[in-house]
Amino acid sequence: MRYAQRGVYIPAERRRRELLRLQAAERFARGHGISQIAHDPRVTRGFGIAMAPAWRDGGAGTLRSRC
Repeated sequence: MRYAQRGVYIPAERRRRELLRLQAAERFARGHGISQIAHDPRVTRGFGIAMAPAWRDGGAGTLRSRC
């Protein structure tokens, strides 16, 4: 049900995705690399590649949902 609301995630999905991003931020802070984070079955290497620069530039706050 990815696009159930015309391209907008439902609140439960938005929370789930935000939690994944914040968990990735914690792992980056502990020194884990992109490939280590990508071993989590819930994420992909592309996820890690996209999240790493955002985390480096602004910390965990930049990975929170904007809605």
